[in-house]
Amino acid sequence: MPQFVLLVHEDEVAWSAGEQAVRDRIVEQHYAFAEKHRDVLVAGNEFQSTAVSVDVRGGEVAPSPAPAPGVAVPCGYFLVNADDIDHAVRIAEQIPMEFGYVQVRPVQVWEPREAPAV
Repeated sequence: MPQFVLLVHEDEVAWSAGEQAVRDRIVEQHYAFAEKHRDVLVAGNEFQSTAVSVDVRGGEVAPSPAPAPGVAVPCGYFLVNADDIDHAVRIAEQIPMEFGYVQVRPVQVWEPREAPAV
């Protein structure tokens, strides 16, 4: 079955400034989403704050720039099995989002190669 990544983007500044009760509710809604879709859910994780991320470009390593207010950055993902992109979009539409959006991308699943004979 085809796989799709549902890449969750959120405005970290707005998230951090939001009330704790709102953040707690959204986290619980994400757990409920994962439970509801456990039959198609392959994986899902929240990224740590972008304050701890680095960029690697052309062999150079540098701290990632801090997100600007109003700019949504990747903050987590769900990897799902879906019949097609329309099915994946219907699943993504159910992700609770108050501070951003979800990007749906097809995944090319690479099968491991057999080790060469020695």
